[in-house]
Amino acid sequence: MEANANKVDPTHRRLGSVFRRSGLSIGTRLAACFVVIVLSMIAGYVAVIWQFRQMAVPIQRLSNADQTPVAVVHVGHALIVSTTHV
Repeated sequence: MEANANKVDPTHRRLGSVFRRSGLSIGTRLAACFVVIVLSMIAGYVAVIWQFRQMAVPIQRLSNADQTPVAVVHVGHALIVSTTHV
């Protein structure tokens, strides 16, 4: 039982050696990971801004389409009010 407890999974050993072979200190690796995270966040923000700009034209088109029926209702209401006062 104790012999099995001391054995390390070969896959785990290979992954650990890949990171140790790079020769970079832990501080350098942490800084690189931090830079990758910040760049990923910036890329996400750029994608969100691009999507909002892509949606601006259809939103304006829908807003204009909504204003036309509202104007017709206002004209109809004005006609009804003016005919009842006559």
